[in-house]
Amino acid sequence: MSMVNSFNNVSSTSSAQYSPQKGNPGVDKSKDKPIESVSAKADQVSLSPLASSLKGDALSLFSKLSSNDRSALGLFVSSGQMSSDEMNDALSGKLKESRSQTFWKSAVEAGVGQETERQKKIRTLSESIEARMSAIDKIPDSASRMDQAVALTKELRGAMWERSSLMSQADEGATTVKLTAEFALNKMARTDSERAAGDKLSALGFKSESFDQLLTDTATQDIASM
Repeated sequence: MSMVNSFNNVSSTSSAQYSPQKGNPGVDKSKDKPIESVSAKADQVSLSPLASSLKGDALSLFSKLSSNDRSALGLFVSSGQMSSDEMNDALSGKLKESRSQTFWKSAVEAGVGQETERQKKIRTLSESIEARMSAIDKIPDSASRMDQAVALTKELRGAMWERSSLMSQADEGATTVKLTAEFALNKMARTDSERAAGDKLSALGFKSESFDQLLTDTATQDIASM
């Protein structure tokens, strides 16, 4: 046998002895698993099965809740008291409601400390803004829903501009005049099903200070960034 053939045979035998595919006991396959994938899988399990059926704002809100709140909401679904679709609507609707309340509350508070006559005009405009926001929230589901939202939003912007012109500082009304019909309709106005689901969740007795605080914090951030 030639020197070359002998070398090839040794190399072949060496490769076979240390190949992981042969089940070499010296290889720790567990080290091959990325830590990230294990962590992601564990988190996915902790949010299931309710989280897997949620979407959009509802899923984002649910993922930030405490484990106690998530368990309580999950129990309503697993016990059959609410469907997963109803829970999705309830969470989405609760956040929209909180955004709406945060928006008009800031509009009212912006008028504090002005001169008497100016204060009266600002308060009147703020109440008008609140009324229009409430009207948008109650627009029934229909083909003309967007058209109605656009019309009401146009009136809202007019009231906001008029109010901001009465403020002593020009930037006090800057954030409110950025409101668009799309944001008002999709992020602040609840649908009929969202309103009904939210009422159902409340009727079932769900109460949580941490849940309410998360709604407030999230709504405040959303309004400030719109």
